[in-house]
Amino acid sequence: MGKTILIGCPTSALDPDPSRWLDSFIKIQNQIRTLKMCQAFLAPYRMSWTNANNHIWNTAIQFDFDYILRLDDDVHGVPDNAMEALVEADKDVIGAAYVSRHYPHKWCALMNDGEGKGKSLIEIAKLQIPCLQEIQENTGIHRVDLLGFGMTLIKVAPFKGLHKPMFFDAGEDVPDDTIFAQRCADSGIAQYVLMDIKLCHRDLSPMIRAKS
Repeated sequence: MGKTILIGCPTSALDPDPSRWLDSFIKIQNQIRTLKMCQAFLAPYRMSWTNANNHIWNTAIQFDFDYILRLDDDVHGVPDNAMEALVEADKDVIGAAYVSRHYPHKWCALMNDGEGKGKSLIEIAKLQIPCLQEIQENTGIHRVDLLGFGMTLIKVAPFKGLHKPMFFDAGEDVPDDTIFAQRCADSGIAQYVLMDIKLCHRDLSPMIRAKS
């Protein structure tokens, strides 16, 4: 049997136009089939965001999936080669690029520089220290400290020995991708962004960050 992917989407109806997400979701499924990989889809229902994320991770480990494709329900515009590129990159954690919803619409692929050195990502989020700098490169694979969860391919094996079932702590009032990024940092697991794969985020196109 080929490699297996659990597509995990903790739904909360973020996008007012779900049809564009559905179009990209179907495209992702077809790309996975082209790669001759097996897939399942899990969208936890009537769970808190924390419990939904934990349920995705625990299911992937329990049923021995090779990958999780962590997918938010407000990204769309997935390119035709997205899954092939993410799989071929062969990283423990690698995601597509997309911009944040709030001005100045930084790429959700950030480095902890300057004032943030020596502080955890969770501390930075809680204290709202403006020290996370977006990745500057426009193409290629680049290591980052904090990667948005819009479309992220994660190998399951490196996480099997980590603290569970609580991969995400309901007591931490910070975004789930921040908690995950800190867990990766604490465990020596590198995160990467593939800047060649750019997604739309709700009504924001990647063109909003186009470089002259």
